[in-house]
Amino acid sequence: MKHILLLLICLMFTGLAVMADFGISASAVYLEVNGTASFYNTQKSNTQSPISTYNLNNQLGVFGFKSGNLVLNGAEVRVIRNGVGSICNGNLYYAVYPEDQRPDAPTFKSISLAVACSCNGTTFSSCGGGACTSVYEQKLQTVGKAVDLTDLEAGDYTLELYYDVSGDNSGVNCSIQHVDNANGVNYRANFTVSAPLSVNLSAFGAICTDQSVKLKWSIQNDQDIVKYEIEKSSTGLVFTPIGSVNANSVATSSNYAFIDNNPIVGTNYYRMKVYHKNTAVNVSSIVRIYFGKVGNTIFIYPNPSGSELAVRFAAVTKGRYQMSVLSNDGRRLLTQTVEHDGTDKTLKINMPGSLPKGVYRLFLIDRIRFYKQAFLIK
Repeated sequence: MKHILLLLICLMFTGLAVMADFGISASAVYLEVNGTASFYNTQKSNTQSPISTYNLNNQLGVFGFKSGNLVLNGAEVRVIRNGVGSICNGNLYYAVYPEDQRPDAPTFKSISLAVACSCNGTTFSSCGGGACTSVYEQKLQTVGKAVDLTDLEAGDYTLELYYDVSGDNSGVNCSIQHVDNANGVNYRANFTVSAPLSVNLSAFGAICTDQSVKLKWSIQNDQDIVKYEIEKSSTGLVFTPIGSVNANSVATSSNYAFIDNNPIVGTNYYRMKVYHKNTAVNVSSIVRIYFGKVGNTIFIYPNPSGSELAVRFAAVTKGRYQMSVLSNDGRRLLTQTVEHDGTDKTLKINMPGSLPKGVYRLFLIDRIRFYKQAFLIK
């Protein structure tokens, strides 16, 4: 009789264990700090190894404005369910606000966390690893969101976090939600965005050669600068890095150059990011230059034209040129010498008065190069 009673009690406890509510056993936020991406523990499990060797500390550090050195990429949450229950999905919620100025109701943004894999009994071998002790443990994870926290203006900030997971103990739906929020106060860490340093950058410009575009710039003092990164765009909106030049890091003036050997035929846009030793980043103004083939790299506007021409030297090689305007029957109407420095610039030309309507041609010639463009006078 005692053996039967003991067996019944064991079965009752086993049934209770099977039907136990699911719960969150560990959580960690995924941050990229100064170029290194890692998980930072928020809740640490009492029954298994923590997600990471790093913990989310009160102070994350100081990061340069627009340096990209503090990026929120996502999070991981580990859960354990009963034998018949289900885990549906989870979320990381985050808010950023000035330090010591927490709003009464912060605005939280969310990052969805999908079920990545289940424990095989000892590890999460199919999704990044990590110790576990039961096949009923699961990992929810997202790691690629790239929220750049250094886009904020210079100042001191607080990053506040919490998580939720939805599931069900019967495996029927997702009606139950559990929250991991540090016992109601949420997880928090402070960080500082430093102001960009002033840069005495001058003469940042571009010139075309026959096969490339050469960028040149000067700076009076680059003691605090690590490197200059060149970015390029075909639209002037989205820029992609194409190379960098290490700074001399001296207190005296320095001259630099960078050659783009693969310019696109058409308008090329360039800008430069200046990286400082304190991780701050300055962004230069945009330089525009047209790269093309000899013979089609000057533009005239308006076209049709009137008494004044605007002639754009888009990709004209540096040199001393004779510029002439001829009528359609070959009469030379205007001739002048042009000293061109190789940059993308526009020259205004006053045309002779009372020209008849018709097609005219502008020629730009030196000893070895020849450019031409037709225009209409109405």
